[in-house]
Amino acid sequence: MPAINEDGTEQSVVFDCSEMGFSSSNRGLSFNTEWWHVKDFELKGAGDNGVYVGGNHNIIENLNIHDCMDSGLQLGRKNSSCTSLDSWPTDNLIKNCTSHDNHDPTGEDSDGFACKLTTGYGNVFDGCISYNNVDDGWDLYAKAETGPIGPVTIRNCVAFNNGITSYGVGTANSDGNGFKLGGEVIPVNHKVFNCLAFNNLAHGFTDNSNPGTISLESCTSYNNGTRDWDCGNINLCRDTATSYNTFKNILSFCEGSKTSPITGKTTLANSKDEYKGNASYSVFYYGLAQLRFATIEACDYSVEALRGALITETISEPFINAQTPQVQASEGVSASEHPNIHTLLRADDGSVHLGDFMKLKTTSPFSTMGENGQPLGCNLSGEGE
Repeated sequence: MPAINEDGTEQSVVFDCSEMGFSSSNRGLSFNTEWWHVKDFELKGAGDNGVYVGGNHNIIENLNIHDCMDSGLQLGRKNSSCTSLDSWPTDNLIKNCTSHDNHDPTGEDSDGFACKLTTGYGNVFDGCISYNNVDDGWDLYAKAETGPIGPVTIRNCVAFNNGITSYGVGTANSDGNGFKLGGEVIPVNHKVFNCLAFNNLAHGFTDNSNPGTISLESCTSYNNGTRDWDCGNINLCRDTATSYNTFKNILSFCEGSKTSPITGKTTLANSKDEYKGNASYSVFYYGLAQLRFATIEACDYSVEALRGALITETISEPFINAQTPQVQASEGVSASEHPNIHTLLRADDGSVHLGDFMKLKTTSPFSTMGENGQPLGCNLSGEGE
């Protein structure tokens, strides 16, 4: 039975691994068995991954993982003798978890969530939040040495401020993508649905050289590339015969200016989106131009005739509230406030609930540009989902 506070509420459970040193063997918790369902605790300070899943058919739910020295939660094979895709972790559900402020000494390995290198089929992230991790929000990297991983589904998830921690920790090796969906030109057909990426230091959504067919549906990408100004909200564009991505109900939007948390320099917010495949009910950026696909059409940012129809009207301040819930720190300066995002952006049942944040105004033209006159982009308001 859980311990009970005097007011009748359950006491929170915290696994504090802060005494661990930095080492690949110093994981917080490993689940290399099958059919476990674990939920409702905080884990911090592991010397490697906070939580590692190497087994099958597990549910990891409502965890708050932070300040670990590798990815907060990672899926991968349980040992090196598992050399084939059918022996790698399969059919795991990561549900309503938060992963933040994970950072390793090099700054290139600690993602919020990682399902990479050696993972099987049917792994799903649902309702997860990844922010201020030193590397990426999500990392689905595939490597030539081990070959393709199984397709991953990510839905109802949020990635923001990745590439630097809340305390201003980041290095030249820190990538800073929101959703990194591949690696080493290995085709894997991932699916991303109803997700939000904003204020990440690099791309919001990127295939990272994945030439497979990625499905991106009902997603919003806002003001990404706060450090790497050549990065875009959307970067899914591999120019190979096997790559033909599907975009539906996508909203890429930039507004105002963006300031690098590394250099302190400020520039006009715009997105150099790169997209290829087919698109419907979607809006992208090409420099400062907004381009629209009203019905399903071939799309290719590098071909003028396939970039989409130019939106001639100026659309500004389309969201009810676009104020980020977590302020990025400057390098070497601790953040003055650290709101509890794990509870602040969730409903009582643990699902993501952003309220008016990044919710389109009914007066915005974007609110009727989706299929059947519905709003563009994600719906994580907690209303009408």
